[in-house]
Amino acid sequence: MKLARSSSLADVAAVVAGALAEAGTRAVLTGGACATLYTGGEYQSSDLDFVLQNAATRQQLDAAMKAVGFLRRTDRYEHPEAPFFVEFPPGPLGIGLILTSDPSPTESRDQRESTVGDRFLP
Repeated sequence: MKLARSSSLADVAAVVAGALAEAGTRAVLTGGACATLYTGGEYQSSDLDFVLQNAATRQQLDAAMKAVGFLRRTDRYEHPEAPFFVEFPPGPLGIGLILTSDPSPTESRDQRESTVGDRFLP
């Protein structure tokens, strides 16, 4: 999928997650982007935060992101067409003070906030 100005947050998440997976990097979508997806757009985030679940160098991230048109600008990645930017905040992944080492899909509403991004991962 080629990203455009009309690309949704879900489109950008799927493209980025695919590029990361192709590069062998496992990452989980978190933060406001998950709130956007979870609320069906009632809350709108302007960025996507992915927490890495395995080691990746800056050069590996740069290459994976460049493959789908994103370029690093200081601490974030921007696409010339996509309306959202991407960041990689440090882990570990958690909900409040609760750390999660293995996010996995679940039907429990209490845990859904930590797993919304998993639908974009292989």
